[in-house]
Amino acid sequence: MQEKQAQQRIDVIIPAYNAHATLRRALLSVAAQSVAEQVDVTVADDCSPKGGYGAIIDEFRPWLSVRELTLEEDIGPSLARQRALDATANPFIAFLDADDTLAGPDSLAEMRAMLLADPSLAMVSGDFFSAEESTGGDVAFAAFRGDMTWLLGNLYRRAFLEENGIRFIAPRTSEDFGFNTKVRLIAGNARIPLYQHTAYCWHLLQESATHADPLRFLYDRNAEDFTETLLDALTLAQKRGAQQKDVLSTAMYGMMDFYRRYAESSVLLPETAEKNFAQGVRFYREFFAAVERQIESKTVDLQLRMLATRMKRNDLAALQQEFDAYLARVRAAC
Repeated sequence: MQEKQAQQRIDVIIPAYNAHATLRRALLSVAAQSVAEQVDVTVADDCSPKGGYGAIIDEFRPWLSVRELTLEEDIGPSLARQRALDATANPFIAFLDADDTLAGPDSLAEMRAMLLADPSLAMVSGDFFSAEESTGGDVAFAAFRGDMTWLLGNLYRRAFLEENGIRFIAPRTSEDFGFNTKVRLIAGNARIPLYQHTAYCWHLLQESATHADPLRFLYDRNAEDFTETLLDALTLAQKRGAQQKDVLSTAMYGMMDFYRRYAESSVLLPETAEKNFAQGVRFYREFFAAVERQIESKTVDLQLRMLATRMKRNDLAALQQEFDAYLARVRAAC
């Protein structure tokens, strides 16, 4: 019986940096899970200047298996998660940010049941919603359905991650996108079912980096990180024998997203435009050039329509011309 229970335990990993004001709320949402007694929580203290979380963790010990992993230096949320992954061993893994909460007491139990029912599944991707509180106290909610950009609301099978060498890398931003892109490309959509209930609440804090200066975050701080995580994901996917059509589609998405970032930064934060252009050149040189001729027109058309939606553009022909001109300039820079 004990062996069977061990084969069903869940690790919940929480990277924490000066999260003393929100960690109780996060841990309470884990303690409220219907399978809380089968969960082990690891709080990875990313060398918080305000000190550790021992006192908060002690409050939850009567109800929850929880420990603190103290890191000797600030390595960022991505590598903090990886350190916690390396220090744990349960077969199922969920990630929770220290300022967020799990939603619904049965989320972990039901997603785990899906993984237990089909050993071929790599992960279960859950729906989530964001909650953004204004300075006046009002809260705006937004639902995210079938969105695998973030780590939010997902349950992963550890064996799949380890067998395929899927790990977090150093960049402090876009780490969710990079990690999930590796899972998605290597597993394929058939091995990632959707959990059609809300599993997670993403609390958008006004003081967070993405809200305090969103333009600087996206077009300056995130520029190199997005490139690094995308290159890492595509390179690993190819090594692990991912479906080439999926790799090519993701590469096309990436190239168009570099165009979007450059076009938007040129208007919204001009001093970062050349940095964003340089990242497009790097991606073209290090990956896209080798696969460009393999990409079919229908893949280009699909990604162009997605790009048009993101940029709120109605004229596809004009957008295609602008992207082609950008691509020609990138090739010339290489």
